[in-house]
Amino acid sequence: MSKGSLKWVPIMDVVLTKDNQRTIDPKDPDLLEMSATMKQHGVIQPMAGRPHPKKKGKIELRAGARRFHAAQLAGLTEVPIFVRDLDDQAAQEVTAIENLHRQDLTILEQAAEVALLLKKKWPTAEVAAHLGKTEAWVMRRAQISKLDQVWKKEMVKPDAWTAHWSAAHFELIARLPAPTQQIAYKELTDQYGYRGSQETVPLAELDKSLAEMTRELSKAPWDQKDASLLPKAGACTACPKRSSCSPLLFEEMEQEKKAQGDRCLDDGCWNAKQIAVLKKTIQDAKTKHGSKLVISGEIHRRNMGNAVAEWLNGNGWQANHLFESAKKSDRSSFPVLDATTGKVSWKKKYSFGGSSSPKSSRPIDPATGEAKPKTLQQRRKELMDRRHAFVIKHLQEKVLSKQTFVALPVESQSLHVMAGLVSVFGTDGSESYGGGRAAVGQWERVEARSKTGKKAQGETAEMLWGKVRPVLMSRLGFSSLAHLPAHDAEQVAKLIGADWNELLDKAEAEIPEPKSWARLGADGYPKGKKPGKKAPAKKAGKKKAAKKKASKKKK
Repeated sequence: MSKGSLKWVPIMDVVLTKDNQRTIDPKDPDLLEMSATMKQHGVIQPMAGRPHPKKKGKIELRAGARRFHAAQLAGLTEVPIFVRDLDDQAAQEVTAIENLHRQDLTILEQAAEVALLLKKKWPTAEVAAHLGKTEAWVMRRAQISKLDQVWKKEMVKPDAWTAHWSAAHFELIARLPAPTQQIAYKELTDQYGYRGSQETVPLAELDKSLAEMTRELSKAPWDQKDASLLPKAGACTACPKRSSCSPLLFEEMEQEKKAQGDRCLDDGCWNAKQIAVLKKTIQDAKTKHGSKLVISGEIHRRNMGNAVAEWLNGNGWQANHLFESAKKSDRSSFPVLDATTGKVSWKKKYSFGGSSSPKSSRPIDPATGEAKPKTLQQRRKELMDRRHAFVIKHLQEKVLSKQTFVALPVESQSLHVMAGLVSVFGTDGSESYGGGRAAVGQWERVEARSKTGKKAQGETAEMLWGKVRPVLMSRLGFSSLAHLPAHDAEQVAKLIGADWNELLDKAEAEIPEPKSWARLGADGYPKGKKPGKKAPAKKAGKKKAAKKKASKKKK
């Protein structure tokens, strides 16, 4: 590399290098200010360049593109350039180092510069040494340049909901293949978009959300070497969309995730293979058990993708809690296939008027040696539980029937209402509830958020309903309001247009209080009977007494 010399070069003889990844906005206020200064004082800091390798008499500008544009705007005819003889690698180094050490580089510009050096066959270790970074940093930063266009467009919006994200946030996204990035954009926008540009998402929280879009290959319910399951995708073992194929990108993955082993990064492909397996499992089960087979199981984003859950919903899936265990010999029993395990068991429809607990589970009265009867209060509580279970069953059936958005009451077909539901309860991939129990003030937060926000098109609200409906189904996935607060169930009823009081009245009519309870005391014993004493023996009937008397006369 020669020492070089400072030259004043006519602007018409300067050619900008194509290696510069910076985007310069001619309307940028800072650029205009620099141009005004140059018009008054000229160019203070020289630029850097080399004799153009192909265009004789021209100078290829390797550093100082922003100053060059400002000089053009100022109307200058020549600019100072420090010219040196540089080979291609040295020239790339000058441009890259100049740009990468600037403070005003955007994340995308920085990523593009690093990616360009790697594209020009620079060893990762050499790029890392020049920048004073680790090889893992170089790979992760360069990967940002491979972000899908939906994310790149989001990054340049000044009021984007990702406005306060760091480069590390986008590195997590960029690790995923393009199809999964698109899925992530939709789901994360639903999950976090309502927060606006003033809030950010903690890095650990984002990592956790994205982890649900990758799959642990060792848990795949198919042979990873099987290339025939989904011919277009081929075998998992030969697929490049695995975490093990990009070790530097996943170097900082949590230790527990490392222990889990290789992960599939293509959520769409995983879902397609899972559906293929389910189709075969269901067909085999129907061949063996006949057309009465029912498909059930726990389906949500934590154990299968949205596409799989939607496919099951469209192919006869029914909620688990609608059934109870039964013997194969029972007339009312039928085979039920658990979609999550592939196992078939015999069940029957859940009895919402169910019997009380057996005597063996009740305390023993020491005076009589028999099980104590349940108190009247206990009996009535169990009766209410059965009625509540009846109500929840009908509520869940109604939520299931509201698959189309237009089936909801008009007042619920509001983007504000749907956005409020999603922002508080999450979607089927980001449930913000714990075990179905409503957090304090959640419904109040829904009401508050439904009154704010911008006007939006109906299809957006419809999309949000599709996301939040499975969450409401999960909230209702309990057999008693002892686990699900009545207020929570009542609000779901209001949302879908069900008459809560009518449901309660129907439950009371279907499961009435037994008339025999009117003869019981508060302790559960018949009125007039003292605890600890056996009931008096019944008197023999008249016919039995007459026979006994006749027998004595004969003697």
